[in-house]
Amino acid sequence: MNTVKSLEYYTKEEYLAKSMESPVKLEYHDGLIVEPMAGGTAEHSKIKTDTLSFLNNQSGQCQGFDSDMAVKIAAFNRYLYPDMSFVCEEEKYDDDRKILLLNPALIIEVLSPNTKDLDRGEKFMWYRSIPSFREYVLIQSESMGVESWYKEEENLWRIQSAQKRDQSIQLFTLGVDLPLEEIYKRISFESNSNT
Repeated sequence: MNTVKSLEYYTKEEYLAKSMESPVKLEYHDGLIVEPMAGGTAEHSKIKTDTLSFLNNQSGQCQGFDSDMAVKIAAFNRYLYPDMSFVCEEEKYDDDRKILLLNPALIIEVLSPNTKDLDRGEKFMWYRSIPSFREYVLIQSESMGVESWYKEEENLWRIQSAQKRDQSIQLFTLGVDLPLEEIYKRISFESNSNT
């Protein structure tokens, strides 16, 4: 679970003021201010950095953001910090400082033991309420594996997965293939036969 800073309820404006003063990122969960759990490992950081770098070099007109960019989920009154988000149209923000993104098309999360259940469950449900959102990718950090969901039409999602270094995941939103070799190029899973 994420760490709740206080059981006191805050408005969006109070949240923004507190987040400007805070040395750490703060999420907003329907009035509560929450510290998101970080992946925290070298593997998590390497995977995130290498994946974002590769995709930003391949994604053409789409713009990639790291976990410093919050995403607004209006239907659930939340602001979350995904590991990566991509916008493929003009960027729209919910604030003048341009830190609360409204229209991500693709969101990528790197899983950790503490976050994987939330990323697979509630977060995916929350993200699906964003009108522009159409693709979701989950990357394992403790073993080799990637899953993705692509929205073909309303309430119909296509799923694909890959578990070997020589495989790729097609990212329909960006129009590129994401090779696992690029995701895990600095990672060695000693006990995993898939590498």
